[in-house]
Amino acid sequence: MKKIILLAFILSVLKLQAQTTAKDWTQADCNGVSHHLFSELDSGNIILLEFVMMDCSPCVNAANSLKPVIEKFKTSNPGKVRFYSMGSREFYDCDDMNAWKNDNNFNHTVFAGIKGEVDYYGGMGMPTIVVLGNNNHSIFYKKIGYSPSENVKIEQAINTAITVTGVKENKHFSAEINLYPNPAANNLHVSFNNIKADKIQITDISGRQIQIISCSGNDAIMNTEKLEAGIYKLNLLSNGRIIGTKSFVKNASN
Repeated sequence: MKKIILLAFILSVLKLQAQTTAKDWTQADCNGVSHHLFSELDSGNIILLEFVMMDCSPCVNAANSLKPVIEKFKTSNPGKVRFYSMGSREFYDCDDMNAWKNDNNFNHTVFAGIKGEVDYYGGMGMPTIVVLGNNNHSIFYKKIGYSPSENVKIEQAINTAITVTGVKENKHFSAEINLYPNPAANNLHVSFNNIKADKIQITDISGRQIQIISCSGNDAIMNTEKLEAGIYKLNLLSNGRIIGTKSFVKNASN
């Protein structure tokens, strides 16, 4: 019996190591909101996905310990990193997952289990945690089990995913955003049409936030005097989500 268990564990580890791309799924979360994994990745989002079991204290500890990581990215890359917990087996329904969420005072999105989903990433040992990103639907981190020391690796994986993924410019929205002068010197004038944004954000090409301001109309002036010479992204945000983006160049100071 011990040999069978050991063999199953070895096979699960080998399977975990073999996967390099995510497995697609479409499912409503336990608040009834529909999600399509590949569409979220194609839109430039990074998904931190934790598979959990009921009565699994390491699963609860992982979700608690990952909160500061998620909060950090909410500040540096608002709306880009999404944290989901999913039942590890298909018999975990939303009653189970909502009870788990409420009992532990979590406020992130949870899903009922999807048949075969956790098996794809290894399938033995909880929690199983993966970081997914890029329009190639790549796996940037995957591990069976968790300890707080893994947060450094998880954060690095998310940063790598952000760098590789970037924010793809939506051609329709991009055409509605006007930036001038471009290249910019001390100030960048921003105007946009047919988009309702509440914040304007500047990031470098890795996705690191450089500047963010609130806006109530359809134009603004961004101070770019202190930016180093290079290429930047200007993002329009609505309720923390990127709804439009356009690149600009900052000239070297005279």
